[in-house]
Amino acid sequence: MDIERTKHGGSEAFQKLDDDPRWREIFKGYAFSIDYREERGHAYMLSDQDMTERLKAVKQPGACLHCHSAVLPAYRQAGIAAGLPAEEAHRQEQIMKGFEIVCAMPYEEARKLVSHPVSCGDCHHPETVQLRVQRPGFLNGLRALAASNEPLPHLPSIERWRSEGRKGEYDVNAMATRQEMRSFVCGQCHVEYYFKGEGAVKISDHHVRSPLLNVSNACQTCHHFSEAEIKARAEAIQDRTRALMVRAEEAVLALIKDIESRQVAGTPSEQLKASQELQRKAQWRLDFVAAENSMGFHAPQETARVLAEAIDYARQGQLAALRVGSLE
Repeated sequence: MDIERTKHGGSEAFQKLDDDPRWREIFKGYAFSIDYREERGHAYMLSDQDMTERLKAVKQPGACLHCHSAVLPAYRQAGIAAGLPAEEAHRQEQIMKGFEIVCAMPYEEARKLVSHPVSCGDCHHPETVQLRVQRPGFLNGLRALAASNEPLPHLPSIERWRSEGRKGEYDVNAMATRQEMRSFVCGQCHVEYYFKGEGAVKISDHHVRSPLLNVSNACQTCHHFSEAEIKARAEAIQDRTRALMVRAEEAVLALIKDIESRQVAGTPSEQLKASQELQRKAQWRLDFVAAENSMGFHAPQETARVLAEAIDYARQGQLAALRVGSLE
């Protein structure tokens, strides 16, 4: 099993909190301030979850298993145990009900219900091998997105459903195109970015690792440049993203320090509410990119936009803190 590392990613489970101590302060109060390691591949996703120090120090919910295990059978059984009919025709209802039950369990209790990391059946029908989307979190989010008025030119099946009068509920497994499904099955867990297929060329590789470790198959089928040039371009994007992410980290840290200073000086909590809300906006955007797992490569322009918002919100938060009075 591969644990080979690229310049900005890979599978060594090193402690990110030591590699970038800024995160210790940014995550203070969260379980991630205890243990925040580099993610490894799919085969390790459940065992790595079991070994994290977060489980030992903080009570974690069963929701952690949603993307760390082949959890759908556990959802079904929990749904049936809750009173839903056991027939296959009620499969999705069973899963949705079980999702609510298992996610609310203490992690130790929910962990007894699963045995494997993500497996074939999470993305493929066991009889037809057709792609399918089943994860409740993704389904709920996609339905809400479809029902919104957000422009979605990159999701033609939703745009078509809208143009035809939004009849019934958007059903991804019945309405999505093949190309969309190839993105959606991954997006069930990898929700921070959108996998975009290129032209009519099919790229399918279950040897899940960085594409930079397999440039010829992962990239050169569409990008007709040398391996060295493709890798250099990718790393240039990642280098710029990393530099921008560090700026965002520094901005969020500066805001945290300003809020703390005013708290120590006795500023009433109500007067710091605006700064704290801006900190939350900034920090969520920063964490969104940090957890995205490509260092900006999958969507560099969108990544830069999100980090720019993080920096802007953090600096707005500092200004808001300044307006509530000096420390003198």
